[in-house]
Amino acid sequence: MPGSKQGSKAYHPFGVDPVIMGIVNVTPDSFSDGGKYYNKNRAIEHGLRLAQEGAVILDIGGESTRPGAQIVDIQEEIQRIVPVIEGLRGKVPFISIDTRNAQTMRAALKAGANAINDISGLAYDSESLAVASEAQVPVFLMHSKGTPQDMQKNPSYNNVLDDIYAFFEERLDACRTARIETKKRDSGYWYRLW
Repeated sequence: MPGSKQGSKAYHPFGVDPVIMGIVNVTPDSFSDGGKYYNKNRAIEHGLRLAQEGAVILDIGGESTRPGAQIVDIQEEIQRIVPVIEGLRGKVPFISIDTRNAQTMRAALKAGANAINDISGLAYDSESLAVASEAQVPVFLMHSKGTPQDMQKNPSYNNVLDDIYAFFEERLDACRTARIETKKRDSGYWYRLW
């Protein structure tokens, strides 16, 4: 159970070894599969296949965040992901919702997701930190420069490594302030199945 204790050490829900995250993009314009799993039944079949191939986490997304992608209405995003999450619930250990939107996070968690993956590091939507804090589920903080609409229009850093490190330090501080437990993992590697 995420966040529970085992013995004298805090239990990490993914153990100490790297785990595989399988990606299920329920979008017509996915950067990885070109919309191949936009259909609910195909998306569920794809998720089950990824789980059979070793994915411990299935990451379900309903809004493309590839460079140049257009913003999707939140209700449309929810309509895309909820039936897929409901179809996969109980069939894999973890289902993460890949979204920047707090309302979508809430709907996904209610449907059976038990982790949050946000490319903005819970910064895009002002309610995201509160949703993650209330849910007390694992959260994957990601970094992206700007939004999909402008992320490739002259992105600049003073020092890319220092700037990204500072971004994650700031987001971890925001999580701690919101009472989201934070842990740094030095040895974690994430693999994605497409």
